[in-house]
Amino acid sequence: MWFLPPNALVLVAIGIGIAMVVAQGAVNIDHRDVEGFVLNALIHGAIYLIGVWWVLSRPTSTRDLILILVVALCLRGLAMTALPYLTTDAFRYVWDGRIQWEGFSPYAAAPADSSLAHLRNEQIYPYINQKEVAVSLYPPLAEMIFMAATGLRDGIAGLKLTMLLFEAVTIIALLGWLKAERLPTSRVLIYAWHPLPIGSLPVKLISTLPPRLSSLLAYWLPCTGAKV
Repeated sequence: MWFLPPNALVLVAIGIGIAMVVAQGAVNIDHRDVEGFVLNALIHGAIYLIGVWWVLSRPTSTRDLILILVVALCLRGLAMTALPYLTTDAFRYVWDGRIQWEGFSPYAAAPADSSLAHLRNEQIYPYINQKEVAVSLYPPLAEMIFMAATGLRDGIAGLKLTMLLFEAVTIIALLGWLKAERLPTSRVLIYAWHPLPIGSLPVKLISTLPPRLSSLLAYWLPCTGAKV
């Protein structure tokens, strides 16, 4: 990194610090260590604030934007190495997507219904919450996303791929909005390195992403002159 100027080296150091914390947070999730995960999230937030101060207090370059985006991708990759052990929601997402591909409605029968027995496996079914009595409570749009995720790949991996797509579109929309408002594009760091969207990836997975993206598009599209 000798070829980077001092300002960029500071940005790299902040990014590495956050990456180490996110990696430890993934370990905490794998060990079901809720207290450790929360502590790491707080540390992440403290380092993140330094990064926000950095981008708001000085001019930035295209090189800085590239660094921000590369670190953002690495942070999401590290966060998603953990399985969603702090919640069982993700297993319901996979189940709902799977049964829809087989022609069943997630609103018609609970996972334990005998008509769905042939769709069960040891990776997903045992971890579904209230599988004996509860049909899906998620709205139709969410169910469409679960089905699309399963279409990419059945299992948690399909959800992770879908999350990355949503996050990519969100960051692209943010960059478009910043350009439309004639603001420095490096300010995308304020979202891209934020502990909440990164921390939610292995915890809540898909459920928080569509509302976040739709709200952003509602701000950005009018700036482009598009009719919404």
